[in-house]
Formats: sequence, structure tokens, C-alpha cells
Amino acid sequence: MPLLIYLTSLLLLPTMLLSLYEPEGTATDSTSDAPMDLDSLRSTIEELPWRSLAPVYAIALFVMIVFYMIPVQIPFYLENLTGATATLIGIAPWHADRNY
Repeated sequence: MPLLIYLTSLLLLPTMLLSLYEPEGTATDSTSDAPMDLDSLRSTIEELPWRSLAPVYAIALFVMIVFYMIPVQIPFYLENLTGATATLIGIAPWHADRNY
């Protein structure tokens, strides 16, 4: 039952369709869909503000590591803390979700 909260997005869908603005496309020449050559790719990469992007990438990497480390390490933590068996560790998320 807790996942039914995601169905509330369907209630918001008509409002979003009516209120979100979609800009008109501009006319472009036929070469805009052509693949980028190596020189223009290099110049585009050189123009990126790497000093501004580095902290953002570092924080994102840290968050992703922590996000995936918790479900990987929690069984070992529970085993050391409570002496739980693999069966109990596997049942714990199901039981927690059922009682949510």
C-alpha cells in the first residue's frame, strides 16, 4: 500500500499538461544533425567550466557511493550486531515493508 502514493502523480498530470510551456522549435540548417567533428568536440570540451563542475561531480560520486553502500553493507552490520542469519536478514525488508 505505501507505493500507492506514486499514483497521485496521475492526478497532477492534467494540470501539468495545461500549464507547462513548450517552446516552439527554431528552423535550423540541415547540417545541425551531422555528427560533430573531432576539432569542434575538442574545443567544446576545452570550453567547459571544469573548476565549477568538479565539486558537483565529486558530491554526486560521494552520494552514489553512500546510496549503494548501505544496502550492500547492512546485512553484514546486522549479522555482527544481532547475530542474525541470512534468512532473517532477507526477511527483514519484507517485514518492514509489510508493517509500513
